[in-house]
Amino acid sequence: MFLTYKAIVILYVEVYIVRACRPKKVNGAIQNPEKIVLTGTERLKIDHRPTRSGDNIRSDASGGIRFSASVLKFQDVKRFEDFQIHVDGLILDSELPVDAKVKYYTLCCSQKMFLHEGVTGLSRSLVVGMISETSNIADAIKSTSLAASLHNLESWDNTLKAFEDLGMSVGFLRTRIDMLVKVSRKYQTINESKSAKHKLIEETKRSLNDKVSNMDALRKIIEALMDLIQNLEAKIDGDMEGLRSEFNRIATAPW
Repeated sequence: MFLTYKAIVILYVEVYIVRACRPKKVNGAIQNPEKIVLTGTERLKIDHRPTRSGDNIRSDASGGIRFSASVLKFQDVKRFEDFQIHVDGLILDSELPVDAKVKYYTLCCSQKMFLHEGVTGLSRSLVVGMISETSNIADAIKSTSLAASLHNLESWDNTLKAFEDLGMSVGFLRTRIDMLVKVSRKYQTINESKSAKHKLIEETKRSLNDKVSNMDALRKIIEALMDLIQNLEAKIDGDMEGLRSEFNRIATAPW
Protein backbone atom coordinates (compact mmCIF):
# COMPACT_ATOMS: atom_id res chain seq x y z
CA MET A 1 0.00 0.00 0.00
CA PHE A 2 1.44 3.35 -1.04
CA LEU A 3 0.60 6.70 0.45
CA THR A 4 0.84 9.85 -1.63
CA TYR A 5 1.57 13.15 0.10
CA LYS A 6 0.89 16.57 -1.37
CA ALA A 7 2.58 19.62 0.06
CA ILE A 8 0.05 22.44 0.24
CA VAL A 9 1.08 26.05 0.74
CA ILE A 10 -1.50 28.40 2.17
CA LEU A 11 -1.21 31.80 0.60
CA TYR A 12 -2.18 34.74 2.76
CA VAL A 13 -1.58 38.07 1.07
CA GLU A 14 -2.42 41.51 2.38
CA VAL A 15 -2.79 44.07 -0.39
CA TYR A 16 -2.78 47.75 0.52
CA ILE A 17 -4.30 50.05 -2.08
CA VAL A 18 -3.10 53.64 -1.97
CA ARG A 19 -5.07 56.15 -3.99
CA ALA A 20 -3.42 58.48 -6.53
CA CYS A 21 -3.72 61.43 -4.18
CA ARG A 22 -0.94 61.94 -1.64
CA PRO A 23 -1.58 59.70 1.39
CA LYS A 24 -1.48 61.05 4.89
CA LYS A 25 1.14 59.50 7.15
CA VAL A 26 0.81 58.81 10.84
CA ASN A 27 4.07 57.98 12.61
CA GLY A 28 5.68 57.00 9.31
CA ALA A 29 2.78 54.78 8.16
CA ILE A 30 0.02 55.35 5.63
CA GLN A 31 -3.20 56.40 7.33
CA ASN A 32 -6.32 54.29 6.68
CA PRO A 33 -5.16 52.20 3.71
CA GLU A 34 -7.70 49.91 2.07
CA LYS A 35 -6.77 46.32 2.91
CA ILE A 36 -7.77 43.32 0.84
CA VAL A 37 -6.90 39.84 2.08
CA LEU A 38 -6.40 37.18 -0.56
CA THR A 39 -6.12 33.51 0.35
CA GLY A 40 -5.65 30.47 -1.77
CA THR A 41 -3.73 27.27 -2.18
CA GLU A 42 -1.11 26.28 -4.64
CA ARG A 43 0.65 22.97 -5.10
CA LEU A 44 4.26 23.31 -4.01
CA LYS A 45 6.59 22.56 -6.90
CA ILE A 46 10.20 21.78 -6.15
CA ASP A 47 12.76 22.05 -8.96
CA HIS A 48 15.73 19.81 -8.24
CA ARG A 49 17.70 20.95 -11.31
CA PRO A 50 20.97 22.68 -10.39
CA THR A 51 21.29 26.35 -11.32
CA ARG A 52 24.32 28.50 -11.92
CA SER A 53 24.77 32.04 -10.73
CA GLY A 54 24.13 34.51 -13.54
CA ASP A 55 22.00 32.21 -15.77
CA ASN A 56 18.85 34.29 -15.23
CA ILE A 57 20.71 37.55 -15.76
CA ARG A 58 22.08 36.46 -19.10
CA SER A 59 18.77 35.13 -20.39
CA ASP A 60 16.83 38.25 -19.30
CA ALA A 61 19.37 40.71 -20.66
CA SER A 62 20.08 38.96 -23.95
CA GLY A 63 20.27 41.60 -26.67
CA GLY A 64 19.66 44.44 -24.24
CA ILE A 65 21.11 45.87 -21.06
CA ARG A 66 23.69 43.52 -19.52
CA PHE A 67 25.56 43.34 -16.26
CA SER A 68 29.25 44.10 -16.56
CA ALA A 69 31.59 41.33 -15.46
CA SER A 70 34.39 43.76 -14.62
CA VAL A 71 35.22 47.46 -14.51
CA LEU A 72 36.30 48.82 -17.90
CA LYS A 73 39.15 51.33 -17.78
CA PHE A 74 39.49 53.85 -20.57
CA GLN A 75 43.15 53.04 -21.13
CA ASP A 76 41.98 49.56 -22.15
CA VAL A 77 39.87 51.02 -24.98
CA LYS A 78 42.00 50.79 -28.11
CA ARG A 79 39.23 51.02 -30.72
CA PHE A 80 35.50 51.64 -31.02
CA GLU A 81 34.72 47.93 -30.65
CA ASP A 82 36.28 48.01 -27.16
CA PHE A 83 34.16 50.96 -26.07
CA GLN A 84 31.32 50.21 -23.65
CA ILE A 85 29.20 52.46 -21.48
CA HIS A 86 29.28 51.09 -17.92
CA VAL A 87 27.15 52.74 -15.24
CA ASP A 88 26.48 51.20 -11.82
CA GLY A 89 27.52 47.76 -13.05
CA LEU A 90 25.29 47.86 -16.14
CA ILE A 91 26.30 48.06 -19.80
CA LEU A 92 23.98 50.59 -21.47
CA ASP A 93 25.24 50.36 -25.06
CA SER A 94 21.97 48.87 -26.33
CA GLU A 95 20.11 51.99 -25.18
CA LEU A 96 22.02 54.27 -27.60
CA PRO A 97 21.80 54.32 -31.41
CA VAL A 98 25.10 53.45 -33.06
CA ASP A 99 25.63 56.97 -34.47
CA ALA A 100 25.09 58.52 -31.03
CA LYS A 101 27.52 56.04 -29.50
CA VAL A 102 30.14 56.90 -32.16
CA LYS A 103 29.79 60.63 -31.39
CA TYR A 104 30.11 59.98 -27.67
CA TYR A 105 33.11 57.70 -28.23
CA THR A 106 34.83 60.52 -30.16
CA LEU A 107 34.19 62.96 -27.30
CA CYS A 108 35.53 60.52 -24.71
CA CYS A 109 38.64 59.88 -26.83
CA SER A 110 39.29 63.62 -27.05
CA GLN A 111 39.46 63.79 -23.25
CA LYS A 112 41.01 60.32 -22.78
CA MET A 113 38.33 59.36 -20.27
CA PHE A 114 34.74 58.19 -19.91
CA LEU A 115 32.76 61.41 -19.53
CA HIS A 116 30.18 59.52 -17.43
CA GLU A 117 32.73 58.14 -14.92
CA GLY A 118 31.32 60.25 -12.09
CA VAL A 119 27.67 59.35 -12.74
CA THR A 120 26.14 57.01 -10.14
CA GLY A 121 22.74 56.26 -8.66
CA LEU A 122 20.69 57.69 -11.54
CA SER A 123 18.04 56.04 -13.68
CA ARG A 124 19.21 54.42 -16.91
CA SER A 125 16.99 56.66 -19.03
CA LEU A 126 18.44 59.80 -17.44
CA VAL A 127 22.03 58.62 -17.97
CA VAL A 128 21.37 57.70 -21.60
CA GLY A 129 19.60 61.04 -22.13
CA MET A 130 22.54 62.98 -20.70
CA ILE A 131 25.03 61.11 -22.88
CA SER A 132 22.94 61.65 -26.02
CA GLU A 133 22.31 65.34 -25.32
CA THR A 134 25.98 65.95 -24.50
CA SER A 135 26.91 64.60 -27.94
CA ASN A 136 24.22 66.73 -29.59
CA ILE A 137 25.44 69.90 -27.85
CA ALA A 138 29.04 69.15 -28.88
CA ASP A 139 27.88 68.88 -32.51
CA ALA A 140 25.91 72.12 -32.20
CA ILE A 141 28.95 73.95 -30.80
CA LYS A 142 31.05 72.83 -33.76
CA SER A 143 28.50 74.10 -36.28
CA THR A 144 27.46 77.35 -34.57
CA SER A 145 28.25 80.80 -35.93
CA LEU A 146 28.02 84.43 -34.83
CA ALA A 147 24.69 84.63 -36.61
CA ALA A 148 23.29 82.19 -34.04
CA SER A 149 21.49 83.55 -31.02
CA LEU A 150 23.56 84.18 -27.91
CA HIS A 151 20.64 82.58 -26.09
CA ASN A 152 21.51 79.23 -27.71
CA LEU A 153 25.00 79.26 -26.23
CA GLU A 154 23.70 80.19 -22.79
CA SER A 155 21.00 77.51 -22.98
CA TRP A 156 23.58 74.83 -23.87
CA ASP A 157 25.76 75.93 -20.97
CA ASN A 158 22.85 75.72 -18.53
CA THR A 159 22.11 72.18 -19.70
CA LEU A 160 25.74 71.12 -19.39
CA LYS A 161 25.95 72.73 -15.94
CA ALA A 162 23.06 70.50 -14.82
CA PHE A 163 24.81 67.44 -16.29
CA GLU A 164 28.05 68.43 -14.56
CA ASP A 165 26.23 68.63 -11.22
CA LEU A 166 25.04 65.04 -11.82
CA GLY A 167 28.57 63.77 -12.42
CA MET A 168 29.20 64.21 -16.15
CA SER A 169 32.68 65.49 -17.06
CA VAL A 170 31.64 68.23 -19.49
CA GLY A 171 33.82 71.08 -18.25
CA PHE A 172 35.74 71.24 -21.52
CA LEU A 173 32.51 71.87 -23.43
CA ARG A 174 31.47 74.59 -20.99
CA THR A 175 34.90 76.23 -21.34
CA ARG A 176 34.47 76.29 -25.12
CA ILE A 177 31.01 77.82 -24.80
CA ASP A 178 32.34 80.47 -22.40
CA MET A 179 34.98 81.49 -24.96
CA LEU A 180 32.35 81.71 -27.71
CA VAL A 181 30.01 83.74 -25.50
CA LYS A 182 32.75 86.30 -24.81
CA VAL A 183 33.54 86.72 -28.52
CA SER A 184 29.83 86.85 -29.36
CA ARG A 185 29.15 89.59 -26.80
CA LYS A 186 32.12 91.61 -28.00
CA TYR A 187 30.89 91.29 -31.59
CA GLN A 188 27.40 92.30 -30.51
CA THR A 189 28.75 95.40 -28.74
CA ILE A 190 30.74 96.51 -31.80
CA ASN A 191 27.78 95.89 -34.08
CA GLU A 192 25.47 97.94 -31.86
CA SER A 193 28.09 100.71 -31.71
CA LYS A 194 28.34 100.68 -35.50
CA SER A 195 24.58 101.02 -35.84
CA ALA A 196 24.47 103.87 -33.32
CA LYS A 197 27.29 105.78 -35.07
CA HIS A 198 25.72 105.25 -38.46
CA LYS A 199 22.41 106.58 -37.16
CA LEU A 200 24.13 109.66 -35.68
CA ILE A 201 25.90 110.42 -38.98
CA GLU A 202 22.65 110.13 -40.93
CA GLU A 203 20.93 112.50 -38.53
CA THR A 204 23.83 114.99 -38.88
CA LYS A 205 23.58 114.83 -42.68
CA ARG A 206 19.86 115.56 -42.57
CA SER A 207 20.39 118.44 -40.16
CA LEU A 208 23.09 120.01 -42.37
CA ASN A 209 20.98 119.54 -45.43
CA ASP A 210 18.18 121.51 -43.80
CA LYS A 211 20.48 124.35 -42.71
CA VAL A 212 22.84 124.78 -45.65
CA SER A 213 20.70 123.91 -48.63
CA ASN A 214 22.14 124.53 -52.13
CA MET A 215 25.53 125.79 -50.93
CA ASP A 216 29.05 124.66 -51.77
CA ALA A 217 29.80 124.40 -48.07
CA LEU A 218 27.19 121.69 -47.79
CA ARG A 219 28.82 119.69 -50.57
CA LYS A 220 32.25 119.90 -48.93
CA ILE A 221 30.90 119.03 -45.50
CA ILE A 222 29.00 116.07 -46.86
CA GLU A 223 32.05 114.84 -48.80
CA ALA A 224 34.18 115.04 -45.67
CA LEU A 225 31.44 113.32 -43.72
CA MET A 226 31.23 110.51 -46.28
CA ASP A 227 34.99 109.97 -46.09
CA LEU A 228 34.68 109.75 -42.31
CA ILE A 229 31.86 107.26 -42.62
CA GLN A 230 33.80 105.08 -45.05
CA ASN A 231 36.92 105.07 -42.87
CA LEU A 232 34.91 104.35 -39.75
CA GLU A 233 32.92 101.56 -41.34
CA ALA A 234 36.07 100.02 -42.83
CA LYS A 235 37.65 99.87 -39.37
CA ILE A 236 34.52 98.47 -37.76
CA ASP A 237 34.08 95.92 -40.55
CA GLY A 238 37.69 94.85 -40.08
CA ASP A 239 37.17 94.41 -36.35
CA MET A 240 33.98 92.43 -36.91
CA GLU A 241 35.58 90.21 -39.52
CA GLY A 242 38.40 89.51 -37.09
CA LEU A 243 35.88 88.49 -34.44
CA ARG A 244 34.04 86.26 -36.92
CA SER A 245 37.30 84.49 -37.73
CA GLU A 246 38.14 84.11 -34.04
CA PHE A 247 34.67 82.75 -33.27
CA ASN A 248 34.86 80.16 -36.06
CA ARG A 249 38.38 79.16 -35.04
CA ILE A 250 37.27 78.58 -31.45
CA ALA A 251 34.09 76.73 -32.44
CA THR A 252 35.79 74.32 -34.84
CA ALA A 253 39.00 73.73 -32.88
CA PRO A 254 39.68 70.11 -31.80
CA TRP A 255 38.39 69.17 -28.36
